[in-house]
Amino acid sequence: MQVALWVQLKTQLQYLISTGEIPAGTKLPPVRAFANHLGIAVDTVRKAYDEAQRNDLVRTIHGVGTFTSLPSEPSSTLEAREDRWERMDRALFAMARDGIDLAAEARILRQRLAVCQTGVHAVFFGVTPSASRYARQISNLLPEGLEVRSADIEDLRQGRFDVAGVTHAVALPLHRREIETILTDWPVRCLTLVSKLAPGLTDRIPAAVDARKILLVARPETAQIYTNILASVRPDLVEPVFVLDTDETSLRGHVGDADIVLHTTVATAMVQRVTGRTKTLIELQHLPEAASLRSVAELLIKDHQLQQELLHTSAYRELV
Repeated sequence: MQVALWVQLKTQLQYLISTGEIPAGTKLPPVRAFANHLGIAVDTVRKAYDEAQRNDLVRTIHGVGTFTSLPSEPSSTLEAREDRWERMDRALFAMARDGIDLAAEARILRQRLAVCQTGVHAVFFGVTPSASRYARQISNLLPEGLEVRSADIEDLRQGRFDVAGVTHAVALPLHRREIETILTDWPVRCLTLVSKLAPGLTDRIPAAVDARKILLVARPETAQIYTNILASVRPDLVEPVFVLDTDETSLRGHVGDADIVLHTTVATAMVQRVTGRTKTLIELQHLPEAASLRSVAELLIKDHQLQQELLHTSAYRELV
């Protein structure tokens, strides 16, 4: 007795799928294209596909296609897998239409996944010892078990700091952009702590003092920031002479004519060594704004709560 073509086709599909010759999840040719290729009737292929689906050998997703599966695979597995890809595709197209930077969004997603996997690990990057002071001030606002470590920004610049595992980087505005650039390829969220010069620092500078008598010892990228701050709080002062905070030779060449030396924390030791403390030395100390301290702490707490809320979900267990 001759076996019907559709039975032969279904049997052959069953053999190829069950033995792994056609891997699970493989998309089969459309019915009409497959019929044309085999030189048989469309209804023959359709009947073979229908029977294969009844035996859980294939799954047909409307508008997508027919895919192979194993009998042991739940009937919803393939559809769910394809739904995830389609959902992600729709999200990507929507963001692209809105002009959103997809690479930046991918970095944000990586950071959120890192928080879910390992928890919040925040580091304040700045100049020692002020970085330690800022880290402690933020940590004081955090619940037990959550803290902010400190690191010298120079170690980050020189690649001496191990960024692996860090989920949040906190910095002053004058360092924020530089840190974001260094950490571009890392899943790290950058937060800004706004600060201001400690009150009364510039009161020690006499009015209308000769510009040659004021030195500003700082980094090039921060010199203009300090100059602008000085101009806003002491408009009666002319622009001071700038000296790089690592150039001891230049400082020695200028310090003879100076009465007042404004300097960053990192330059303290050099300035004291060169001047012998015979000049008026004013360290440009910053104090964090209370509202900014609270904002940074609240963001860290919120991200910590994100992980805690996901802790007992199946999605979290898959992540870890």
